[in-house]
Amino acid sequence: MMEIYTALERELAAGRDCVLVTVIGREGSAPVGPGAQMLAGPSGRLAGTVGGGAGENQALALAGRLCASGETAVHDFLLHPNDQEDIGGVCGGSIRVLLQPVSHRDPAWARTTGQLLDLLRDDRPGVLRLSLTGGSPALTPGTDSWESTGAACAVEGDWVLLPVRSRPRAVIFGAGHCGMALAPILDSVGFRVTVFDDRPEYADPALFPAAEQVICGDYEDIAARLTVMEEDYAVVLTSGHAFDLAVQKQLLQRELAYVGVIGSRKKTALLRQKLADFGIPLERLDRVHAPIGTPIMASTPAEIAVSIAGEMTLTRAQRRAQRSGPKA
Repeated sequence: MMEIYTALERELAAGRDCVLVTVIGREGSAPVGPGAQMLAGPSGRLAGTVGGGAGENQALALAGRLCASGETAVHDFLLHPNDQEDIGGVCGGSIRVLLQPVSHRDPAWARTTGQLLDLLRDDRPGVLRLSLTGGSPALTPGTDSWESTGAACAVEGDWVLLPVRSRPRAVIFGAGHCGMALAPILDSVGFRVTVFDDRPEYADPALFPAAEQVICGDYEDIAARLTVMEEDYAVVLTSGHAFDLAVQKQLLQRELAYVGVIGSRKKTALLRQKLADFGIPLERLDRVHAPIGTPIMASTPAEIAVSIAGEMTLTRAQRRAQRSGPKA
């Protein structure tokens, strides 16, 4: 969302019209679901995606025409590869999209875009409302009752509702090669990144342009420099087993959204036993992801980072689903 609306703010400031493309429905198998967005201009895609491939190409072509006419449209794109009348997609389903021209002459768009970006930067929730009939957008701070369903998009009357979701914080303990590879990936998938290391030459903000905060502190006393909160996702990638143990002792004093520790099965089993001897409850140890990451036979720092980010993204999705409760 940040990427799309930063691009929209830039286009409006430059006096250029564009089209906001929003997926509002999906049937069958499709590469993206409701809530996915793309910003398009007369010459093509500017930011975001609605799935790529032929479906997105058709959406871009239609967006180019609507940018010129100023008309709002809702359109279904079929993605059935065996249908002679389809658009050549590779998924067995369809998406319904809202294509809404954005005029730089409408002050509501610039105002709403600026307010939305402020919410995202301050990590505050809100609800963006887009008109199905071509009216100006609206933004409401806070959450709405429909968000309890966990849906990424809702349609109410003539409005499409999109949540401005908070970005959970990921704290990476260890600023080595894996930490440097992981930070930009986590930022790109919607985590706010904090990096913590005890070595000044590694805890350098210049090495982590995607991080919100880079801290040089003592692994034995994390609280002196950082307050860890229950909604945090903690990744333990320090430079030694003793540091890993010290960090975990402090992290596991409470329930966190996610704790993952790098290392071999032998190493993680040894650390688990030491933590149990220290008095950490077994049910809390059972929730530690160790060895960390989705098992993709990763070996390089970049591959390990992908593995960790995948596991954290899955955990975040599962937590959101649990909070939403069973569907009626």
